Amino acid sequence: CDIIVGNDREFMLLFDCDERQYIRSATECCRYAAITKGGRGSVVASGNEVHEVPAYMPHDVQVTGVLGDGDAYAGGFLAGITGGCGLRDSGFMGAYSAFEKIKSSSGL
Repeated sequence: CDIIVGNDREFMLLFDCDERQYIRSATECCRYAAITKGGRGSVVASGNEVHEVPAYMPHDVQVTGVLGDGDAYAGGFLAGITGGCGLRDSGFMGAYSAFEKIKSSSGL
């Protein structure tokens, strides 16, 4: 496949292994992988290139719901990758898109 996006639990179940191994496994079968880790940010990878991307969460934002945040992250990441942005920048686009979803859910 070209691109795979999911959360850490989904990747552990899909590849039946720990984080270090599922990142390697994902990049062996797909050109790009983006793994979300909730408030711990995400990991984006392609081949031997791997980046930890922090969650975009200003301190004054209170999270009231996370439904759809992964979809928002995926949309931002995919927009970046398909639009010609680099891997790390695409991860930041995903993180910011998820934040915008959280912000709108929180009524900010």
